[in-house]
Amino acid sequence: MNTAYTDFSSLVRSFENNPAPALIYERDGAPESLSYHELYERIRACREFTPGDVRILVTVPSPDTIVRIMAAVCSGCDLILCDEKVPGEITALLKERILQAGKGDTPRKEGRLYFFTSGTSQRSRSVVLTTKALLLSTAGGQAMLPCSSEDRILCILPLSHVFGFVCGMLWGFYGGAQVAVGRGVRHLMDDCRFFKPTILPCVPTIVQALLRFDMLNPELKTVLIGAAPCPASTVKLMQDKGLAVYLGYGLTETASGLAITQDQENPSALYACPGAKLRIEPDGEISVVTEALMEGYFGEPDPTVTEPDPEHPGKTVRRFFTGDLGSIDQEGRLTITGRKKDILVLPDGTKVFCPEYEEELSELLGTPELAIVQKGGRPVLIIENSVEADVVLLAVTNFNRERARGLQIAEVIYTNEALPRTAVGKLKRWQLQQWLDDGAPSRRKRDTFYSSSGEHDQMLREHWI
Repeated sequence: MNTAYTDFSSLVRSFENNPAPALIYERDGAPESLSYHELYERIRACREFTPGDVRILVTVPSPDTIVRIMAAVCSGCDLILCDEKVPGEITALLKERILQAGKGDTPRKEGRLYFFTSGTSQRSRSVVLTTKALLLSTAGGQAMLPCSSEDRILCILPLSHVFGFVCGMLWGFYGGAQVAVGRGVRHLMDDCRFFKPTILPCVPTIVQALLRFDMLNPELKTVLIGAAPCPASTVKLMQDKGLAVYLGYGLTETASGLAITQDQENPSALYACPGAKLRIEPDGEISVVTEALMEGYFGEPDPTVTEPDPEHPGKTVRRFFTGDLGSIDQEGRLTITGRKKDILVLPDGTKVFCPEYEEELSELLGTPELAIVQKGGRPVLIIENSVEADVVLLAVTNFNRERARGLQIAEVIYTNEALPRTAVGKLKRWQLQQWLDDGAPSRRKRDTFYSSSGEHDQMLREHWI
């Protein structure tokens, strides 16, 4: 399967005469397979979608979900992909707005896909991606890290997230590999042993858990890690087990992959995928021009900048500013150094929009002199020394009760210094993060919080700095 596909319909047509296994899934406690030809027939037989319609699909892991995704888009139906965590009223409102915006338009040849960015609820956006953009991204990844019919890719990441959609499913179809459909959250730890993949696309937290419990299968050869930074120690542990480790960098807005590891001796040095033209702006932000770029955030102004195309005089290109900080060396290798925007990317790929946290905590504590940064993969609060520790403890405990454990404030760090700000009063979060990473000197104690459930929080320990 070396053809360059530009739409899902042509990709699906390539399945017709292929008897090789396409999907591996569980049936009655044992692995069952569905060939590419059988997958093609099921997609053709799915008649529930109509051109110009908009449908919501909760991406429960199953062959039926994959069939319905491909059938809907090939039918010219727009598809909103979400998981069980997205409130139904949000998806219903989005559907209504999409239908209203497209009223009177000629139906497209293929539907578009709508993915929610993984921020907090107030900052979550709906990213509009075409099948062409998704396939261009997939083709770029396949050129950098090929898969083939000899491979089995374990799809355990949600298909409602672009990384899971492209690297867990589409990449396998593009290269003619077998795609093993994971059995959901309850089986994250034993799906590797059950399906015996050769390739595992994953996020750092899942890989770390699999390593901790020794649940990686002996057939596994390649691990592709994305969605969040992966500690060098985790990469080394996998390499020590004889695994090839690839770190991928991409965004929902760019249909996933922009750059990927090529040198196993230096996995954090990333090489741009074909078609991704990366640039470091004067302030260190990574920007990109790529044909795999989103159409936009639905219902919002276009965030891209239009500029002349240096390769085609008289034409223009759209440049997207990623919000990530990085550097590119003389050999063209990209290194990610952090985040410019006020978003923390946690190890499982979840994002925390810091100003929301800070606004709520400022109201609880009666001071604006506080900030949220990240330590050990968890949000931590830095606050001025004048606020009484008991007041902070009560406020943070109440704050944490409203959030899942991974999103709770894990620690409070007090400072005697004024928080660094720009001339117009904006917080220099990167500077606070660097201060914390360098040791965070302080004369006050730290409060460390722990929650065994969402129902209560308690202070686990106190220690003096």
